[in-house]
Amino acid sequence: MKYGFLFGAGAEAAYGLPSGGKFALEIFRHDTAKSKEAFKNSRDNVDTHTAYANDWLPEGFSDKNISTFGKTVFQNIIKDTVEQRRGSIISQLKIRKGQTPVRNERVRPR
Repeated sequence: MKYGFLFGAGAEAAYGLPSGGKFALEIFRHDTAKSKEAFKNSRDNVDTHTAYANDWLPEGFSDKNISTFGKTVFQNIIKDTVEQRRGSIISQLKIRKGQTPVRNERVRPR
């Protein structure tokens, strides 16, 4: 199994790939169990006698923990994003309600 990621200035959109927040949401919704197992199998099958394994892979690579972002990390990313864009979000909500937003509106966190 091979994975490839394209990151750039919107280039992924031309290929029908998700970008920005949509991409992040799809990544976090992905069940990682199968991918982790596939990665472990690949790691376990590395020929440690090759120059690549000796020169590039860290010592003890086959015994290192494999972890993924869980629900808490995802929640923190969403929370931080909302906090950083609070003024913009409030302005957009006011526009949808027919109110006039205040330019560069800042709301203090509670």
